[in-house]
Amino acid sequence: MKGRTLYFAYGSNLDTRAMAARCPTAERWRTALLRDWQLTFRGVADIEQASGQDVWGGLWWCTDEDMKSLDRYEGAPHLYDRREVEVETAVGTMKAITYVMVKQDGITPPSSSYLATIRRGYSDFVLPHKVLTFAVKDVYRELRAIGITEFVSDGPKRLKPAPQYDGFEWGDVADDDFYDTSEDDFFHGMSIATRKLFELEAVEG
Repeated sequence: MKGRTLYFAYGSNLDTRAMAARCPTAERWRTALLRDWQLTFRGVADIEQASGQDVWGGLWWCTDEDMKSLDRYEGAPHLYDRREVEVETAVGTMKAITYVMVKQDGITPPSSSYLATIRRGYSDFVLPHKVLTFAVKDVYRELRAIGITEFVSDGPKRLKPAPQYDGFEWGDVADDDFYDTSEDDFFHGMSIATRKLFELEAVEG
């Protein structure tokens, strides 16, 4: 759309009600898929590069004012920073702007209310909810693997390890400690689901 920026949302900005309040002139467009990245949670949603993984999301056409509003909401460029990515859609590959956390040095679960907002967004864009469920479960599984099993509220959006884990150092844990090959089949099946969803969207216009 001429004069507008294509924005790829993967977290709470999928929710049309939230975006209507935050960016009233943004226009919801269509479903998209970001290859070789994965969804995770550092309390709030984030994405990180991961070969062979996929992130589902939705595309919005945004004005300059919308993008300024998103910068404020995402705390850019200090908490999140803008990143140009290529996403797959039913009408071809597109370049879009998304937001990636500046510091990617730990994971913590989202709060139930924040997760509910993202779930509404998944419904709005007709995205597969099992992908979101898997990402959240993965965070809990990875934390359990290093002995963290209890969490407390850390504001309206996120949880944090309970006080007894205050001495935990993320630098002591290698990424390989979190790898679980038992979930590989989940991602192998996504390409089929992707094609079906994109074909349906193309037919519906």
